[in-house]
Amino acid sequence: MLYAANNLFGVGIADARNFDLMSQIDEAFCEESERTLCPALDGEVVARTQEEDAHEAFCLTTLPLPRCIIRPLRRRIAQDYRPHLHPLILTAYNGISRFQDNNSGPKSVAPESIRGPPWPEHPYHMDIAGGPQVLSRCRSCVPQVAQPSGLWKPRLRFVPAASDGSRALRRALVTGGAGFIGSHLVDALIAEGGWRVTVLDNFDPYYDPALKEQNIAPHLGLGSCRLVRADLRDRSALERDLEGDYDVVVHLAARAGVRPSLRDPVGYQQVNVTGTQNLLELTRCWGTKQFVFASSSSVYGINPNLPWSEEERGLKPISPYASTKVSGELMGHVYSHLYGIRFVALRLFTVYGPRQRPDLAIHKFARLMLAGDPVPMYGDGSSRRDYTYVADIVQGVRAAMDYEASGFEVINLGNDRTVGLRQMIETLEGILAIKAIIAHQAEQPGDVPQTWADIKKAQALLGYAPDTTFEEGVIQFFAWLCRASEV
Repeated sequence: MLYAANNLFGVGIADARNFDLMSQIDEAFCEESERTLCPALDGEVVARTQEEDAHEAFCLTTLPLPRCIIRPLRRRIAQDYRPHLHPLILTAYNGISRFQDNNSGPKSVAPESIRGPPWPEHPYHMDIAGGPQVLSRCRSCVPQVAQPSGLWKPRLRFVPAASDGSRALRRALVTGGAGFIGSHLVDALIAEGGWRVTVLDNFDPYYDPALKEQNIAPHLGLGSCRLVRADLRDRSALERDLEGDYDVVVHLAARAGVRPSLRDPVGYQQVNVTGTQNLLELTRCWGTKQFVFASSSSVYGINPNLPWSEEERGLKPISPYASTKVSGELMGHVYSHLYGIRFVALRLFTVYGPRQRPDLAIHKFARLMLAGDPVPMYGDGSSRRDYTYVADIVQGVRAAMDYEASGFEVINLGNDRTVGLRQMIETLEGILAIKAIIAHQAEQPGDVPQTWADIKKAQALLGYAPDTTFEEGVIQFFAWLCRASEV
C-alpha cells in the first residue's frame, strides 16, 4: 500500500502480501486523520516519461495528509507494522521524491513492467511528473517501479479525485499565466488540486518581466505546473512546446491597455488577433473542446445604455485594443460553429488587486502618492469604472472552465457597481494616509467616461457572485504592495 502526505512531506508504504494487514493500516490512518480530514475521494497516479513527456495514469492508494498528521503516523506504522512491510518506501520532501530501501537507503530499481490490475479498493490520487513511468500495486504482486539507470527523483503532486469516481486529473493551458490575472488563476487551480497546469507566457517587457517571474516562481518546483516561454505569434514554437492534451484552454495573454494600443495598433493586432487565431487553430487540432477567452469591457465603446449588457448589438469600440477583443470574440464564434469548440468570452471590467500591472490606475496612483509625486487626474474627475477585485474575476473564470450548457457565450464579469475617479483617489488617501497631489490633465483619447457591468447573465450561467467591496480590495492591494516593496 502506498500513502502520501502532500507536496512537501509524505511517506509511502507498500505491502501486497496481507490484505487484512492493509485494512488494519487503513483503520490506523482513519484514527489519526479523522479530526482534520474530510471523507476521502477516489483518484489516480499520473507519471510522465522523460523521453516523450507523455502522461500515463494508474490507480493506487494514496492519502493526502498535513505534516502534523503524517509525522506521528510514520512513527506509529514503523513501530506496529514494519516487520510486515515491503522494503520499498517512497519519501517525499520539498517537492522532491526518491525511492529508498528502508534498510539500506537510496538505490536504483531496474525497469519493470506493471503486473496485474491496480487495486480498486482505495484509489486515491497522486501525480508524479518529471520521471518515467509507473508506480503500481495489485493484490497479486508487490509494487513495480519503472525507471532508468541511476536514481530517479520525480516531483510529486497529490490530487483529489472527482466525487463520481471519474478521472480527476485535468489539464489546463493558461496563456498569460505569469501575469496579473493569470497567476491568480494558476494559484487557484494549484490550490484546488486535480489540475496539471501549463503556463504559456512570453514575459513581454511591457512592464518589468521580473514581476511576472515572481508571480509564477512558487509553482515551478511542483509537478503540477509547467512553464512554456513562447510567443503566441510563433506558431511553430507553440506546436513544438505545447503538449496539446488539454481539457481546457484559458486564453488570458494579450497586449493590454487602451492608451498604448494607440501607439502600436499593428503590434496589438498581431498579438491579440493573429495570436488568438494561432491558439484556436491549435485547439482545433488538439481536439480540445473548452476555450475560455479574456475579452474586455472596452468592446462596448462609448455606450449610454447602462449598465452594459451582453445583449447590446452594434458594438463600436474606440481603441485598437478594444477592436482586437471584438475580433477575438468573433473568431471564437466561428470556431465554435465550425468545429464544436465551446467558446466562452468573458468581458472583464477594470480588474484590480494584488499583482496589478504597474501602469493601471490604482497601482500607479498608489506608488505616486507614496513617493510624494503628483497624481494625474484626466478630465474633471467624473469618470467612473466598475472596479472588480481579482479574486472575484478568478471565481468567474474558474466557473467558465466548467461551463457546458451551450457552445458559445459572451459573459460580463464585473462588480455591478461603479466608483468615480475622485472617489478612487479619496479611498487611496484614506488607506495610505497620504493626501494626493492632483495634476489635472486633459481627457485621454480612447478612454470611455464610464463602465458598468450588467452581471445577471454571469450570475445565472456561472453562479458568479462578486463579494469584495472596493475598500476591502484596495486594502488587500496595499497590503500586497507593502510586502512586494520589502522584497
